[in-house]
Amino acid sequence: MDTQLIKQITEMLNKLPNSICRINNSIDEGWIAAGESEFNLKLPEYYRWFIKNYDSITLWGELIKTVFPPEYRDDADQDIFYTYNWNINYNKDNHDKLFFLEVNDIGFFYFKVINNKANEEVYCFDLSTGNHDLYAENFLDFLKIEIPKIYSNYL
Repeated sequence: MDTQLIKQITEMLNKLPNSICRINNSIDEGWIAAGESEFNLKLPEYYRWFIKNYDSITLWGELIKTVFPPEYRDDADQDIFYTYNWNINYNKDNHDKLFFLEVNDIGFFYFKVINNKANEEVYCFDLSTGNHDLYAENFLDFLKIEIPKIYSNYL
């Protein structure tokens, strides 16, 4: 993992108020491991780093998906594993997409899933064009793009 990128993102995130981005004091590595095992799906490294260090972040008025304790997962629509399972059951064509942010006027941001592993690259399904395009090389690059767009007044 790129330590310079992690440092840059950490500095950015630490400037945001707690109401927008909270330092992780609750997500347990065991919850991540349990979700990966239950759904046979490995999370991307940079996304995993983020949820282990920050509870969540609000972008475009929406919370990104995170990880909840296994016993609450079925009731937590913000849980990334719950969302993945729901999307597959809703539409089998979603088996290769791990959605982590849904923004009404913009689109859906996701990782491609190949061989039970969510890749690092972030894609966007653009609602205005109907296109699925590469958006960022990884989750932290995604944050590097989005945070200044939305929260430049804090940076």
